[in-house]
Amino acid sequence: MTVEKIANRQLLFILFITRTVMPMSMLPVLAGGGNAMQDAWISMLIATGGNIILAAAIAGLGTKFPRLSIVEYSQRLLGGVAGRLVSLLPITVYFTVSAMEMRMYAEIINTAFLPRTPLIAIIGITMILATVGIISGIEVLGRTADFFALWIAIFLIISLLLPLPEICIENFQPVLARGLEPVISSALIPIAIGAQYLSIGMLLPHVMTPARGVSTALTAVIMSMTFTFLSTLVVIGKMSPFEGSQATFPLLTVFRTIETSEFLQRLEILLVLGWGLGIFISASIFLYCGVSALSHWFKTESYRPLVLPAVVIVVIISMLFEDIFQLRTFALTPEISVPLFLLPTIFVLAVLWGAYLIRKLLSRWSD
Repeated sequence: MTVEKIANRQLLFILFITRTVMPMSMLPVLAGGGNAMQDAWISMLIATGGNIILAAAIAGLGTKFPRLSIVEYSQRLLGGVAGRLVSLLPITVYFTVSAMEMRMYAEIINTAFLPRTPLIAIIGITMILATVGIISGIEVLGRTADFFALWIAIFLIISLLLPLPEICIENFQPVLARGLEPVISSALIPIAIGAQYLSIGMLLPHVMTPARGVSTALTAVIMSMTFTFLSTLVVIGKMSPFEGSQATFPLLTVFRTIETSEFLQRLEILLVLGWGLGIFISASIFLYCGVSALSHWFKTESYRPLVLPAVVIVVIISMLFEDIFQLRTFALTPEISVPLFLLPTIFVLAVLWGAYLIRKLLSRWSD
């Protein structure tokens, strides 16, 4: 069976997009349960360190098995039954994140432009396009990310630059007034969202040079966290930390308050375009990772027959949330997101790295 290939540059753009758009739209470091308020930018720096560790651990393990997916090398390290059970955790993350991002995209479009359009219609149309891309293969998704990455970055940069003249420095004061505990607790949600880097486990076998997987992943972490960090600064500086923590989409709210001239209006279209392209690619990538992982789990020749059933499941999951507030609670509450995303990711990495190191030691002793 021919293995589709993507360039390391395309992997970089995929990881950058998947890790940037959802955090920028919801700003979990502000809206999460840690109450960092004006110190949220410090929490983002802590979260960057946590994401670097997660990405390096996931990519580093993948480079040990450059031609195998996380489902395949889990079974090689732990055996057939145990490996399959452990690999169910990443599969769950893939489908859950894809469903959340599809619902997030629909909510953004519904809030910003199409308030009377049913969410299921927006999600359905988006999923049809995503299905075409997934069936076309990872090479097509890689080229799509390659083409859209520049435009997404331009739209997001413009969105971050326009509010700068109205930034109020006093909104960042006093620094660490509540101590370190709220700062550290506010970093938990952005770190938990780092579970998205589990996609590396399914994408790395398709990369031209898997040995560069760690450097590619770390570059993507720095790029994505930089955008999220700047978004946090802009929201705090423009809105105040309290208003930013209460907004449904903080950056969108900031952008709607900008007045550049009498004839230039509704500039938030630039931000929504960036988010829309990014979330479409991100949701498609996670759905691809999910169906591809299931294919390896069931040992089928192709993942394509699984795409349509998986799409139906993702649509159903995305519609389980009653409204955007329930979705925010699900995504931004530490009591939910940490056990749902962060702890399974740490468990999978600990078990697989432990098995790898034990096998390596045993092989050295046997020699």
